Amino acid sequence: MKILLLINGVAGNNFGKRNAYKIIEKLSLQGNEVFVFPILPSEGLESSEIIASHRGEFDAVACCGGDGTLHYVINGLLKDGQKKPILYIPAGTTNDFAKTLGIPPASDKTLNLLENGELLTFDIGRFNDEYFDYVAAFGAFTDVSYSTDQNVKNLLGYSAYLFQSLGTATDALNMKIRMRVESEEYSGEGEFIYGSVSNSYSLAGIRTPLLSEVKLNDGNFEVALVKAPKNAGDLLEILRSVSTGELDDKHIKIYRTKKVSFHFEQEVPWTLDGEFGGSYKDVEIRVVPEAVSIYTEKKRS
Repeated sequence: MKILLLINGVAGNNFGKRNAYKIIEKLSLQGNEVFVFPILPSEGLESSEIIASHRGEFDAVACCGGDGTLHYVINGLLKDGQKKPILYIPAGTTNDFAKTLGIPPASDKTLNLLENGELLTFDIGRFNDEYFDYVAAFGAFTDVSYSTDQNVKNLLGYSAYLFQSLGTATDALNMKIRMRVESEEYSGEGEFIYGSVSNSYSLAGIRTPLLSEVKLNDGNFEVALVKAPKNAGDLLEILRSVSTGELDDKHIKIYRTKKVSFHFEQEVPWTLDGEFGGSYKDVEIRVVPEAVSIYTEKKRS
């Protein structure tokens, strides 16, 4: 098999840079031809450009990095009209989506998925003209993943997100985003503190009962909307609902849909798979069913 290997050398405490040779050696000893590129956006080596430039020269894509790395690889493939299987080597700080997919952290076990694993085909989200793997979100704390300095992430790991969150907690909890949401299942308007459209069991490294029944290829994504709290009592109710998974809280609306649109009074910044996704007044999100295939561990019968 001809494999295009893309390595993000700075993700996860420089794991890819430190282990590049070992990854190439392992894949080569499995009988694969490996073509390697570092991901260096500042030097013009972006995932999408590499994938498009080498169209037809590979059978599968392997990428080493975090969920953001996978995000750009999937965007590159879909925008170029390619449907190649992906070997994801999770080497980021939280690896939310890897946990959902059941892919172990970067190791020999991960690299063996080419021979011992199976392909899982899952749904992807279309966000205006972009794609996202597992979450599109706006509001409180959603900028932490891309605004936290990479060197701090490498030094502190997941704790870096916690420290960043604490530092911005007051501003985040005081925000009020006026918007209108429209979908077949639910429509409404008001002031919100948070909103997300996701296809994952885990968000920001946290598993919650609210997402326990997610199915990755059912043609639906989960919408979560949190109204802006008016006082400390409202905030405590919201935190309790999130931690217990109770869905009957008057501040939180969660439902499944194939298509949803958001309309804001002013441009609002979004995060897509932990990466900055731009600021918009109008956003349309729809599910692209079974758009991507990725190597995972075989399910036990």
